[in-house]
Amino acid sequence: MFRILTKARVDARSAPNQAHVGIARVPDMRVVKLSEVFKPKKITYATIEYVDIGGLQKDREKNSASLVPLREADALAHVVRLFEDPAVPHAAGSVDAMRDIESVDIELILNDLEQASKRIERVQKDLKKKKDPLLEAELHVLTRCREALEAEKPLRELEFKPEEQKMLTGFMFLTRKPIA
Repeated sequence: MFRILTKARVDARSAPNQAHVGIARVPDMRVVKLSEVFKPKKITYATIEYVDIGGLQKDREKNSASLVPLREADALAHVVRLFEDPAVPHAAGSVDAMRDIESVDIELILNDLEQASKRIERVQKDLKKKKDPLLEAELHVLTRCREALEAEKPLRELEFKPEEQKMLTGFMFLTRKPIA
């Protein structure tokens, strides 16, 4: 899918744990029409940047590192294998779409849970030193997030007030991003 969208030439076998970045140009007939009228020296089309992390590994530490580039993404697309091919064996030994989807969902949830838990610890330490209403509000929101993640619920399913959304923006939680 990545190669089709970006026309990038990537050999996943040479660097299986490396994130691949590709850019797809988005042609727009309106831009062409405008360029005919205004005759610019250069036409710049909109672009979409795609990041492909390949499949997740069984090693949690490697997964954590491979998920880092996704934090900057606006949305996630989860491509699932639904075909048998003896020449390209499935990493888990068999093709099972639901298992693969759940596996990725759990990995994203665990990654966010780890991040939320670390921040909660830091906020609690800071609150012991000095009471701060902003930190208390952040602790409340993060605790809500941690409870949802522990219940294996992605954060995109929670409702947040605008001020809570603002607090969470810097964390770039993976399970808050839209997924297709």
